[in-house]
Amino acid sequence: YLDLVDSGTATPGQLNAFGVWLAGQGLLQPAQEYFRAALDINKTDPEVWNNLGMVQLRLDEGGAAKSSFERAIPLDATHARAHYNLGMCLDADGNYDGAIEEYTRALLVDPRLGDAAYNPQVVNTPRLLVVRMALYERKAKTVGLSMGQTATPKK
Repeated sequence: YLDLVDSGTATPGQLNAFGVWLAGQGLLQPAQEYFRAALDINKTDPEVWNNLGMVQLRLDEGGAAKSSFERAIPLDATHARAHYNLGMCLDADGNYDGAIEEYTRALLVDPRLGDAAYNPQVVNTPRLLVVRMALYERKAKTVGLSMGQTATPKK
């Protein structure tokens, strides 16, 4: 990647991939620079905006992270992680209704985000339980159950 960057031939995808690798190594500032370089070439990649937002969160730049996630979502309304991450920002800001809306969107697109085995952040997201219960209730109503009922087999 460094050779590609030095020669000026790195694509936005390669810059993003290197930024992800750097972030995984804990090199957050350089990772942020590579995500920004990718966005300088192509501002329409929601994954790069989401990755930039995640690094900004880890650098305690909550406002910048929120803006990055807000840039990702219009580019791909089905980007579940961007919705989830925006929910985390809103949650931290005390905007619980907004957070619940974003968590709901995230789980509707990718229900695995509510599973701690897939998304360990879930254990630090207490409002996600509210979302999961609301989605369960919505699903139960579609099959004619209330929250207190269980299905009984037909004979």
